[in-house]
Amino acid sequence: MLNNRLEDLIVMYRSYKIKNILNAVFTLVFIVLLILSSAFTYKTLLKVTSKKVKTVEKNNTKVVKTIKVDTNITKPKPKPKPKKPSLPKIDEEKVLKKNTFKALMMVEREKPTYQSSYDLAEYYFKHKDYEKASKWAVIASNREAKHEEAWILYAKSKVKLHQKGIAKKFLKIYLLKYHSQKVQNLLNSL
Repeated sequence: MLNNRLEDLIVMYRSYKIKNILNAVFTLVFIVLLILSSAFTYKTLLKVTSKKVKTVEKNNTKVVKTIKVDTNITKPKPKPKPKKPSLPKIDEEKVLKKNTFKALMMVEREKPTYQSSYDLAEYYFKHKDYEKASKWAVIASNREAKHEEAWILYAKSKVKLHQKGIAKKFLKIYLLKYHSQKVQNLLNSL
């Protein structure tokens, strides 16, 4: 029994040794193949100048010409750099308008206050969108009724929309609650 076990161990040890030797041989073969393939690749990449012989027949006589052929695989010819397209002229005023409007809307969404809604009303008024200007002026006056600027902007927007009657009523309502010389002057000028 012990003898059988010993023989099994010897067979297993020999197979283990053979596997190790085969692994070493395969690794060595792989390394050699890798070196050969890299050497072959390197050789093909080098600039090689060779001679070719060409025979040409002229008047029944053979003439031998040698032609040098230059094969350069190392570097391809550089491609010409594409021309940068000329950028269109940017209308700075339009960019500022867009950025200003986006900033105003972002402020209004994040923290709606009297000032943010008034700024939007003023923005629309400057850009001649009087409907939206009057809408935002009303929102601003609802948030802070005592500030006269929103009321004045609303009245001016209504005048631009040919609605002087509504503008006058709005200003009179403000003057009933608060006293303001600016509002009185605007009402008198209408």
